[in-house]
Amino acid sequence: ARSYLAGGVAMALQRTLGVPYLFDIRGYWVDERIEDGRWFTNPVALAAARRTERAMFQHAAGVVSLAQPAADDIVAGRFGAWNKPIKVIPTCVDAEEFAAGPPGPAVAPELHDKLVIGYIGSLNASYRVRESLQLAKHVLEARDDAHLVCLTGQTAEMKRELDALRIPRLQRTIKRVPHSEIAAWMRVIDWGLLLLHEPFAKRGSMPTKLAEFFATGVRPVAYGCNADVVDWVRRAGSGIVLDACTPRALRAAATEIATRGKRPRDVDVVGDEARRVVMPHFSVTTGVARYHDLYNRLISAKR
Repeated sequence: ARSYLAGGVAMALQRTLGVPYLFDIRGYWVDERIEDGRWFTNPVALAAARRTERAMFQHAAGVVSLAQPAADDIVAGRFGAWNKPIKVIPTCVDAEEFAAGPPGPAVAPELHDKLVIGYIGSLNASYRVRESLQLAKHVLEARDDAHLVCLTGQTAEMKRELDALRIPRLQRTIKRVPHSEIAAWMRVIDWGLLLLHEPFAKRGSMPTKLAEFFATGVRPVAYGCNADVVDWVRRAGSGIVLDACTPRALRAAATEIATRGKRPRDVDVVGDEARRVVMPHFSVTTGVARYHDLYNRLISAKR
């Protein structure tokens, strides 16, 4: 059962037909709605949501969390006493599709000699969009060869943000790219922006692009989301973790990026070491193996 809405259906089947379910929580859905100010503003509705949430955990045969902080919460009893299987399986990456290496000649050849900063994905409340673009602007100001690539479906909104910051058009590229082409574009990018807000609801989240950054050798520039995200960036050792998103911290990160510059395309010892450290956790092969283990345990218990 993927997330809470499917979890409600699975719980109903478990209670009526005895079918066990694996609850893949994908984050704290109730808290996400509360923090967005959209749902559960009424105390009665919130109490009902909390009861249902707790019941979904208690009736589940096992739980999958994208990140360690939420798994720790569950084991510690946030949703009641816990003695069932639980595994952390992050958003994984196909290491064959998202392989490191030089960019192909057909993908933005004009950028191959540039220091490329990448913003990939949506402009939404989870991301610190303005801070991310301000950091990129500092890099563009520090190096004439720097270029900002924004791959997003919200091209008009991104253009407005870049115009508001007066980021020169000659130093930026905004494109809507199908997912089938993302891996090829990532091989063009040197540094990937991953500055996020860190509300409580995100303790069970893991951005998909982090695994894709690691696999292709992009160096993450990270802040927020939860402790697991920044811990993996630190373990990898290839990117940068900001301690704050203040103007001073953004300038310091930009200075480090400008100083360290491009990542080597052919031989990248730092990138290879980062992949060695993190891919055993983020590889889709590992993710499949962990699900396989969970299903076997649940099937054996049912028998």
